[in-house]
Amino acid sequence: MSEINSPTETTVSPFTLTPETGKDLASRLAVYNFSLWGHGTPSRDIESFFTNGVRTASDIGIDQVALPLNPSPLDASATETIADMELMNQWPHNRGAERKPGVVLFAIPNPSIEDNVHATRLMAGVVDDELKRVPPHLVIGYYEPETQEVTPNPDFELTDTSYASEIEAIKLRTLPVESML
Repeated sequence: MSEINSPTETTVSPFTLTPETGKDLASRLAVYNFSLWGHGTPSRDIESFFTNGVRTASDIGIDQVALPLNPSPLDASATETIADMELMNQWPHNRGAERKPGVVLFAIPNPSIEDNVHATRLMAGVVDDELKRVPPHLVIGYYEPETQEVTPNPDFELTDTSYASEIEAIKLRTLPVESML
């Protein structure tokens, strides 16, 4: 599996998703204070997700159209996380699809109490105001349940400044409710 923040790596190869590789991915994101989320989609246009981000069509918040996937250290079963292969291979998706929906994996910052970012602002603020998309720089990769492989986004990179810049961007975004006032 490629490093999350390896600026020297020039090729990013798909890798097989197993409970172990999923937990490893989530723990590497946690080092940078980000959590792992997934959004199901019938689309197989992987490059579009890497270029344009994930369309949510939601003014409510990302938590209405995506699921958090970080395993809890307190739950050995790791159900309903990236380590739950039944969930990953049978993703719940509201729109009908002839084949199993794929899952776009993306990162969301985990604000601390000192950041003064309310959960509502975080969930709504991670979505780009105008495009109604999770920005492409937060897209980690795409999981294909038929091959059980994750295709990493070659442009995804976390650095020591990623967290602070994302929190500041979230604080600056207008929430849907605020735009009505």
